[in-house]
Amino acid sequence: MELTIFQIVYYGSTKGIVSDITDETVSIHLEDGRYVIGVMKMNIFNNDAWTVMPEKAVFGELGDYLKKAETIKNLYSIEYSKEGRARCFDTILADSTKDVEYLLGSTVKLLDIRLSRSQILKPLIAKGTL
Repeated sequence: MELTIFQIVYYGSTKGIVSDITDETVSIHLEDGRYVIGVMKMNIFNNDAWTVMPEKAVFGELGDYLKKAETIKNLYSIEYSKEGRARCFDTILADSTKDVEYLLGSTVKLLDIRLSRSQILKPLIAKGTL
């Protein structure tokens, strides 16, 4: 089966919609607000956690998923320096990039911060909490 835009998929029992597609990659947004951006299509087909359905989403459904994504904390990939170490890499769950800087504290020099392309494995925590 080939993936198409607005096609319904499931990650476990969580419904998702194909939101973007290229020759080799796909982006999928899930109903709970999580998502993956630019994942290789073969990773979807070769991972038993994903089920591709033949149906397409109803008009407006993807918009609801995108709105939900804005209400939960994001997973950020960070590169930083601490205590003389050259470079360290990690991920951190936060409301925004400004919150990442706050959570790391003043002893950490943040070198790079990016919104992780995969928000699938993060816990579902509302922004402004914890």
